Amino acid sequence: MALLPHALAGDPNFWLPVQTRRGCAMDCSYCSTASIEGNILRRRSPGMVTQWLARVEHASFKQYYFVDNTFNLPPSYAKHLCRDIIATGRNPILGT
Repeated sequence: MALLPHALAGDPNFWLPVQTRRGCAMDCSYCSTASIEGNILRRRSPGMVTQWLARVEHASFKQYYFVDNTFNLPPSYAKHLCRDIIATGRNPILGT
């Protein structure tokens, strides 16, 4: 976890941002996501995300939140990811 600030590990006031996907094909006129991240949705596999979260939690970062602009798209991905997190048996503190 060389990229994470170890001084913040275990700090109850620190919430680690987690992004599982980038881009959006929705092309909403009011949103800049597609301009910034592209209009092709790219995502990490739920397994990769849960493995990374396990390493983060092992390094004492227990609180995190998802910063994905479209966390629930597609719904099947969001459900798969949440089920995988639950299946690990860990008890993270999640924020939105």
